[in-house]
Amino acid sequence: MINENLKQLYTKIYNELKKDGKDLDDIYSEIEDHCSYDAELWDLSADIDGGVHQSYCNSMYDFITSLSKN
Repeated sequence: MINENLKQLYTKIYNELKKDGKDLDDIYSEIEDHCSYDAELWDLSADIDGGVHQSYCNSMYDFITSLSKN
């Protein structure tokens, strides 16, 4: 579900926020806030029941969790 552009963006934001001392939950929240409002990043136009947003969030959380293990 996560394309290469999102992986690069998530990694960039993760590294910046981690350097600022943010924990995983704060990083997750900031990335979600940043991406949720940008249709170029997350297309939520057809997300009537919230399933698409939840799927994006789950995939993003799994990815940033994997970054924290490196």
